[in-house]
Amino acid sequence: MHVALGEVVLTVLLIVFMTVAFTGRKGPQQINGSNNAEDVDIEVQHPDEDEPTTANPLNASEETPKLRPLRSPSAELRRSAPAEAAPVAAARLPFLDNVKVFLTALVVLHHCACAFGACGEGSWYLIVKGGGGPRAFRLCVKTFVTWNQAYFMSLFFFVGACAEIKFRPPHAIDAVVSTQISAYFVPSSYAKGWPTFQANKRRRLLVPALAVLLVVSPLTTLVAGNLVYAPSPGVGWYLWWLLLFNVVYVSFQPAPPVDEALAEALTGADAPTAARGPPLLLSTVFRIGAGIGICGFALLPFLVLTKGSFASMPVSIGSVTCDFLMFYLGLEAKKQGWLERPLTEQLDVHPLALLSFVAIEAAGMAVASLDVDKFGLVLVLLAGMFCLDMSLLTLLVFQRWGNVETRATRFLARGAFGVYLLHPLVVTAATRVYLQLAGDGVNYPLGFGFTAVVSLLVVWPLAYSLAQLPGLRAVL
Repeated sequence: MHVALGEVVLTVLLIVFMTVAFTGRKGPQQINGSNNAEDVDIEVQHPDEDEPTTANPLNASEETPKLRPLRSPSAELRRSAPAEAAPVAAARLPFLDNVKVFLTALVVLHHCACAFGACGEGSWYLIVKGGGGPRAFRLCVKTFVTWNQAYFMSLFFFVGACAEIKFRPPHAIDAVVSTQISAYFVPSSYAKGWPTFQANKRRRLLVPALAVLLVVSPLTTLVAGNLVYAPSPGVGWYLWWLLLFNVVYVSFQPAPPVDEALAEALTGADAPTAARGPPLLLSTVFRIGAGIGICGFALLPFLVLTKGSFASMPVSIGSVTCDFLMFYLGLEAKKQGWLERPLTEQLDVHPLALLSFVAIEAAGMAVASLDVDKFGLVLVLLAGMFCLDMSLLTLLVFQRWGNVETRATRFLARGAFGVYLLHPLVVTAATRVYLQLAGDGVNYPLGFGFTAVVSLLVVWPLAYSLAQLPGLRAVL
C-alpha cells in the first residue's frame, strides 16, 4: 500500500516526540508559567484501608470517607485551611467501563467488516477478494462502518478524557494555598507532579503503543501473508494521539504541588460546588452548531488534502477535528460533573427527541453514503451532528440502564484494553482460517459472521488472561 512521504514524516515525528516526552527527565514547559509550590508539611489522616475510597455518585446510599488535615506548618495555612475536609475521590462510574466495552466490541466488528470489503482497498491487513458478496450485504456493512466511523473513536477520546481527571473543589484549593494552585480541574495522575504523571502514561499508553508498533502490527502483516517486517502504528494511532492530547493539556496547567500529602489534601477540602459553565454537549443548539462547524466544515480540509490518514490518524468522517472537540468535551464533562448526575435531567430536550435526531441523521447518512461524489458534503455535515448526538445518546443509555458492575462486566472491562491492542492479529488470523475452510466458495455474510464470532470469543479471554500476568498487569 502506497503511503505518502509527508504522512510517513508526520507519523515518525509524532512517535519520536511522544517517546521523548514520556521517557525524558523534564516535562513540557508550563504555558501558564512555572509555579513551584513551597514545601508544605501537612499531615493527612487517611481512611482505613478496609473502607471504600471511591463512590458512585449516582448511588446515594454510598458514603464518602473523610480526610482531615491535622497540622499546618504556617500561621497562614492554619488560619485558612478548613478544620475538616471531605475528599472527592475519583468517581466510580461503572457505566463508563461498560461504554468502553461496547466501543471496543464495535471496533472489532468494524474491522471484521473491513476484512470483508466494507472499508475499501488498502484499509485493512487482509481483505477478502471477490466482489464483496450480495448487494444487500454490501449495503449493510457499508452503512454499519459509516455510522461507526462517525462517532466511535471520538467517543473513545471523550471517555479517555473523563478518565484522566477528577474533581477538585476550587474554594478548597484556594483555602490551602491560593497563590500556587488555580481553581481548575487537572489530570488525577498529574496532581502529584510530572514524574508520576509521566510514569503512569509511559506504562499505560507509551509501552502499549510501542508494542503495537513493533510487535502486533508486524505480526499481523505476516499473518496476512506479507512476509516482511513492517512496523506501523496500526490501531495504536489512538494511543499516540492520546499521549499528544495529554501533553497539550498538561502544558496549559499550573504546576501541581510537590508535596504528596498536600496534593491529597487539596483534592478533598469541603467547599461549595463549583459554578456551572455552559452546557455544551448537553445543549441541542451547541451540538448542531459544533457538529456542522467543527465536526463538519472544519474537517473538510483534512478530507480533501490528506491521503487517508494524518500522522497515523485515519481521516474520515468523525475524525481529527471531532476527536479534538470530544477530548475537550470530556474534560468539560468532568469539570462540570455532567456524568455524576442523570443526563436525562440535564438535557434541554426530551430523550426521545434526541433519539429522533440520531435516527434522522443516521438515515440521512445511509442515503448520502450511496453516492459520496454527489452527496459528500451532506454526508460530512450530517456525520458531524451525528457524532455529538450519538455520543450523547450512548452515554445516556448506558448511564440509565448500564450503570451496573457484575462479574461478567468486570471480566469484559478488564480485558477491553488488551482486546483493542490485540484484535487486528486475531481478526486477521480468523479471516485466514475462514478462507482456508471456504476454499473457492466464499460466502461473504457467512464469512463475516464466522470471523466476528471467532474473533470476539478468542480475543477477549486472551486479553483478559494476559492482563493477569505479573509483567503485564500494570500495562493492560
